[in-house]
Amino acid sequence: MNRSIFLLSILSISLLTGCETLQNTWSGTKTFYRSYLNTPATIDYEEKGSLEDVEKLMVLQTRDIFTQLSELERKMENMDRGPTPESLEALTRAFPWLDGVVMIDKDGAILAQEPADPMKQLDYSPLLQQKNERLDNRALRTLVQDTPLGPEIMLGVPVFRDAELAGIFIVHFDPRALVRMVPDPGKLIIRSPELILWTGRYAIDSTPMAGDDWKKEATKNISGHADNKTGTFYWLAKIFGNEPLIFAVPEKGTFPENTTALDGLTN
Repeated sequence: MNRSIFLLSILSISLLTGCETLQNTWSGTKTFYRSYLNTPATIDYEEKGSLEDVEKLMVLQTRDIFTQLSELERKMENMDRGPTPESLEALTRAFPWLDGVVMIDKDGAILAQEPADPMKQLDYSPLLQQKNERLDNRALRTLVQDTPLGPEIMLGVPVFRDAELAGIFIVHFDPRALVRMVPDPGKLIIRSPELILWTGRYAIDSTPMAGDDWKKEATKNISGHADNKTGTFYWLAKIFGNEPLIFAVPEKGTFPENTTALDGLTN
């Protein structure tokens, strides 16, 4: 499907969706969501004098990433009545690092996608089953999925026709797109609760970031220190949509290296 056909498809979908009452209700819901469930990490990027060295490193490594992810969330929240050709053009222009955009219906069928034949074959249907228990099913939804070509991060916004779910509008991207915003990619690990997304220069199994209890840990705390016999990492969780993305930088110790991921950045 070429871009113009995709835009026409999106336009036809958007004309079927939404109503003024629903829009007003959802505006209040989004404010609550942003204020209480998806607050930004509590680091003051302008005032660095009181931060520890490891916190300063975290600021430098994540500042641009967090800014871009938060802006993407805000743009996606405004797509809850369905994207228009104009809003879709603005979205892809603002975030050129996105791999693709997709619209699925309430049964999971793909209504439109760009590119038409993506490199990674993704399953979007789990986004239909997600529901934020503290809000309702209009909240942003996040899915991290592994593929033979590496992991992909998906962010979806439910689209409604009147009061009924019509489908989900989804953007997706490779975690390496985030790493390219980082001053020193080698000194950063990124993971979701389930998957390692970026290893930096480290042999990941030698680090304390390789454990399997991150769903619980990132739910309880926004930041912390992870230790093993080799050393310590400082980590910070960014709630993206309805799931945490966990960023970690070395604090002390010397860890075995594997620079395969860094070599891949130049490809």
